[in-house]
Amino acid sequence: LSFSEDNTNKNIIMEYDGTGTGDANYFSFYSNVNGWMTKGSSLNIQPSTGNVGIGTTSPASEANLSLAANSTSEGGHLVLFKGTSQAQATHLDNYGNTFRIMNGADASSGAVQFSLNHSTAAATFAGDVKIYKAGALLEIGESGTGGTFGFIGWNDASNFLYLGNSYNSAFNKDLVIDSSGSVGIGTDSPGSKLAIEGVTGSYSSGIGFQPTGTGARIYRTFIGTDGSFNFDDATAGATRMHIDSSGNSTFVGKVSVGNYAIPSDHQFQIA
Repeated sequence: LSFSEDNTNKNIIMEYDGTGTGDANYFSFYSNVNGWMTKGSSLNIQPSTGNVGIGTTSPASEANLSLAANSTSEGGHLVLFKGTSQAQATHLDNYGNTFRIMNGADASSGAVQFSLNHSTAAATFAGDVKIYKAGALLEIGESGTGGTFGFIGWNDASNFLYLGNSYNSAFNKDLVIDSSGSVGIGTDSPGSKLAIEGVTGSYSSGIGFQPTGTGARIYRTFIGTDGSFNFDDATAGATRMHIDSSGNSTFVGKVSVGNYAIPSDHQFQIA
């Protein structure tokens, strides 16, 4: 079936190609005018599946866009714009084995806002990434099973941002930043600008200092099971300061207050 302006120029042709079998048969819309889209390179429909292809006679899905490569795009190029002007158009294409979303008058001069590399599965955003959703959660890791990924989330009820991991499928909120800017480690209710919660009698309830370089030593603090505060020289495996729950302090080694050299026969000196 052809549509033409006169009896000599068959501008538009609709043809059924039944030379194949099954999915190989298709309806094709094309033109026999020199320089226009030829048979199979324009709009095609598979009657057996209902799939529609543009640039392909074997569409693998309900809608399949396949075009030859050119200077700005390859494997398909879809343009979305309002009205008759493409000045603010959005372009979707497959170029250099990468899916792209661009803004601009055309694909060659448009700014790439998002790209997805098919080989590496790496996604790139050229701008802010915003997630607005109650209880929004972003997971990052090897897979979606326990112990193989971390996550960043938002708690709507208490208005805090948290960073955690899925170690042993525990899904711990390891670090929290609340609405006042307070930071909690091991707790989602920090009562001070920095709050650390851990098991008493272990270093998980304190802070560690692990420097590098010449003379570096490791020092750690922790809360004892008796309520005491302890400052350890972890390199030596010894407690250097101990403050019990009554406020009594014990120092292991010489103590100097002020700029004064302690004599060898003194343990405490006030200058």
